[in-house]
Amino acid sequence: MQSNTLSSHIYILLNVLLSNKNSLARSKQSSSLLPIDECEEWIWEILDCTKYCGFEYLPDDDKEILIFNTDDFFADIKALEKIKRITGMTLVQLSSHNCQTQLWFCRLR
Repeated sequence: MQSNTLSSHIYILLNVLLSNKNSLARSKQSSSLLPIDECEEWIWEILDCTKYCGFEYLPDDDKEILIFNTDDFFADIKALEKIKRITGMTLVQLSSHNCQTQLWFCRLR
């Protein structure tokens, strides 16, 4: 039973990731974007990760990427939607290895 629930959560999360990746490619962001340091603070607060956390910022000509590393992450679709609504950043990649989760958030400039 628990395996089916986990599989269903992973399936839903993968569908959200695919949808977010596609919407990021199609959308244009508004000119009133939050500064990237405020995005970082909001994302940490919404994810509620407190242990063994770190992040990287990767600027590009047309997009900004924040990569969050944590071993204290629980997939919550409502939290990901809240991050997108507040920061304009979309989860475009999620990976996990040896209990470490890496979340890639991106937005167009």
